[in-house]
Amino acid sequence: MTQYNDDDLVYVDPQKREVISLVKWDKDGNAVKLEKEEVEEKQEDGNKKRGKKYKSYYPWGTYKTMKKIHKIEGKAKEDSANQPFDEAFTKATKEAFWD
Repeated sequence: MTQYNDDDLVYVDPQKREVISLVKWDKDGNAVKLEKEEVEEKQEDGNKKRGKKYKSYYPWGTYKTMKKIHKIEGKAKEDSANQPFDEAFTKATKEAFWD
């Protein structure tokens, strides 16, 4: 079970597909931007890549929306969905409906 309700506002890490924390608010009532950690990328010769660095922030929203968009909670796959034909056919002849 999750520790967040569907209407909680949370920060999400899309690459790791996990919730970081609840959204923090400033004194004016606006959401505080949570900056991503900057990872230095090096080229093959050992030099840093040159160019303009941009700040990036974690997306935030309701837990219900974020788990749909970023696929936070994975569904368990059903093993019975891929039954061999022979087993499914025998079940169908005995029972009209089965799981």
